[in-house]
Amino acid sequence: MTGRRVLVLATLLATLSSTLGARAAAITTCVFGGPTPGYSAARLELPEGTDFVSIEKHGGRPGRFAGPESWHLAQGMLIIDAATLDIVSFRVESVGSAPRAVVVDVDGTRVARQEHPGPDGPFYHQAAHPRPGLAPGTYFLVGFGSDGGRAFPNDWWGADVRVGGSHRCTPVGTGEVFDFDQTHFDGGTHAYAGPVGHAEGITLSWETPRQLVVGMMDAAVQAVGEAELDYSMPSASGTIEDEIEPFVSLGGRLDFEARYAGPYPLMLIAGVALDLTV
Repeated sequence: MTGRRVLVLATLLATLSSTLGARAAAITTCVFGGPTPGYSAARLELPEGTDFVSIEKHGGRPGRFAGPESWHLAQGMLIIDAATLDIVSFRVESVGSAPRAVVVDVDGTRVARQEHPGPDGPFYHQAAHPRPGLAPGTYFLVGFGSDGGRAFPNDWWGADVRVGGSHRCTPVGTGEVFDFDQTHFDGGTHAYAGPVGHAEGITLSWETPRQLVVGMMDAAVQAVGEAELDYSMPSASGTIEDEIEPFVSLGGRLDFEARYAGPYPLMLIAGVALDLTV
């Protein structure tokens, strides 16, 4: 190989190495997570958009016995368009599925409610909406995790959001995590005892003065049966049936009505109510 060819090859390799290094460096990672219950929120400015975005979750839950609190792990990571409050990308998951109480309501009258310890339900529900990139604009990145209460032991939740280019993840907002399941509903007819349950016309109403509510809903039974959850919020309304979905709404009054029948039922509503500093 002549000296000139060696020089050309060395130049090409140096250029390629520099290009790959620049591409590798041009990735911004916003890290979220911590012990449950917890949340994190950040503002991300993308004046030119990005052709790369990903959400990678961390945290998890080993199967174990637990009391009325710390019976599951619900965690979510949402990318929200700040101008429209539309969810543009997300990942949510629910692990456990066995609220720790026995509940009996007859025609709207509470007959019994007894908290009890028990093993985790060995179930995993998840949903995600990946996308290749984001349009120019401002985005809120909101993550949260809850295991049902503050009692020990507490699981860990976490997620990384990665976007192309060099950007700043600016922390914003103050808030608190919420976590409701079917044992918090009342009214109607309701019989729930862990492995089995049946409910018709049970309702839950919750109100927050916070600016924004970000969360997930999980309506499910395992194997045969059915589960439906109606929701009405200041910015959204509808019904989910045997599925898990994220949601975003302005703060105010949130109303839910559930019906289900089958083994290991779950009506889970978890997330964070936020006041955002824009």
